[in-house]
Amino acid sequence: MCPFPRHGLSALGRSLLFGLLLCVASPTLAGPSPDPAWFQPDSATDLLSLMAVVRDRAASLQSDHLEVDVRRADAQQSRLFENPVLDAAVGTIPVGPINPPDLPEPLRNVPNYSVGLGMHLDLARRSARMERAELAVQAADSQRSFAIRGQAISLLRAVGDLAVATLRFAADQRLTLQARQSLDLARERVKTGFGPPLDADRAEIELLRLEQQVSADQGDILSAQAACAELVGMRCGAFPSEAGARQLLSRWIVFAEQPPLQTEERADLKALVIQQSVASAEERLAQAVRIPDPTVRVGYTYDSFVASGNQQHSMNVSVTLPLAFVDRGQAAIQAAQARRLRYREQHRLMLAALGARAESLRSALVSQRQRLRMLQEQVLPRAQSILRDVRRAFEARAVPLTDLNQAQRALDELQLQEASALSDIFRLSVDLVELRGNHD
Repeated sequence: MCPFPRHGLSALGRSLLFGLLLCVASPTLAGPSPDPAWFQPDSATDLLSLMAVVRDRAASLQSDHLEVDVRRADAQQSRLFENPVLDAAVGTIPVGPINPPDLPEPLRNVPNYSVGLGMHLDLARRSARMERAELAVQAADSQRSFAIRGQAISLLRAVGDLAVATLRFAADQRLTLQARQSLDLARERVKTGFGPPLDADRAEIELLRLEQQVSADQGDILSAQAACAELVGMRCGAFPSEAGARQLLSRWIVFAEQPPLQTEERADLKALVIQQSVASAEERLAQAVRIPDPTVRVGYTYDSFVASGNQQHSMNVSVTLPLAFVDRGQAAIQAAQARRLRYREQHRLMLAALGARAESLRSALVSQRQRLRMLQEQVLPRAQSILRDVRRAFEARAVPLTDLNQAQRALDELQLQEASALSDIFRLSVDLVELRGNHD
């Protein structure tokens, strides 16, 4: 950070400092960086390109990516059958007197050995479980798309702030150059005795005020770049020109006027519709509890007690069926029905809220556009004409310097109002674009 003196600067010092500020902060001099780790906004920036930037670079989206990955793993798991169960047993281990008592080596000739393989087929619930898992993947993917689009919208707002700060910087830069010319003329008058020293002091104060405003504009540009960098995870460049910044703002204002608003196609609303289907699949899964899914076991037994007439080698097959006498899935059915109802109600309420918000935003946009049109077509041209007339009169020594300063300050305030109007319209436009379901 450059040190600033506390008690003032000489004219040469102020000139050098102001030139340094222009070199550091001027959007017209800051071209795209060759470093690929830079994000460079321009007038052609659209929502799809912003979504591509934030998709893999935004840290806040990693949880959404994780949710999709986990749901895909769950879907893969739902297509698998349960692992078979291997069991082994040793039976008829002799304890106490042996029958017949003359049987030799009883621990070798009496016990039987069995091994079995069992498998739970889970046929009744398999299709519902697979459908639920696949729908959960779709819901998570839709929610991730909405999150990516929301992150891109936030990045667009940061780029808009950068564009507005660029316009303010350019306007104050022009006024500063004009104020410098007025100061030189006032000093020349003082030297020739045609003006009081007070006029030169006032011109110098006005120049200092505008230089401070340029510094503030530089801070706004850097703040907007910092907000942009936080969203994309890399450094953000400035606009290469004032015209590019103005074109970006105007371009998105046009986007906001494109009817109709397809709010039903928004990814978050699609996710709610899919969640209703997920709840229906969960209800069918819970209802399938009433259908007993068998567990089939196939076993082999080797019996060493052949002295008693037992079969030495044998096979056995068994089927186990659960009986849904107590838990028939009633609690899970109730939960699934409640989820489906709440998702449907949330979808309805969100549609109503989005419709009401769209109407308010459109009304506000119409009002702000009228304000901007009046500023650009009537007020600003008139103020610029007055400033030119006052400057010519001042150069002809027909009016005092205070009149010129007042005219410059009035134009400065009007240009700031124009930038504020553009900023307000841009934000309203982005809010309307955010309501859309398409990617613009």
